Amino acid sequence: MLKKISVISINVFALLYGIFAFIYGAIYVSLDLRQTIMFNTEVEALAARNGQILYGTPFIVIGIVIICSLVVYYVLRKSRAGFIAWQINSGAVICIGFVYFVVTTAIALFLK
Repeated sequence: MLKKISVISINVFALLYGIFAFIYGAIYVSLDLRQTIMFNTEVEALAARNGQILYGTPFIVIGIVIICSLVVYYVLRKSRAGFIAWQINSGAVICIGFVYFVVTTAIALFLK
C-alpha cells in the first residue's frame, strides 16, 4: 500500500512539475522585454531576447518530456504491457525530447 501511494504521489508531483515547467518556459519565451525595460541599443534588446529563448526553451522541453513520459507510463500500465515495452517507449519519448531540445537550441543560436 505504501509503495502504491509513493508511486502515485511521485507521478502527481512529476505531472505538476511538467505542467509548471512547460507554462513557465512558454511565458518566459513569449515575454517582450522592450515594453518593460528601456534598452540603449538594439543589440542589447536582441541579446536579452536570445537569452530568453536560450533559457526558456529547456523548460518547455522538460515539461513536454515529463508529460509524455507519464502518458506513456499510464498507457502501458493500463494495457498491461511488459516492462521492456515500457522501457522502449520511454526511451523513445526521451530521445525525441532530446532531439527537440537540440534542434530548438540550434535554432535559438542560429537566430542570434
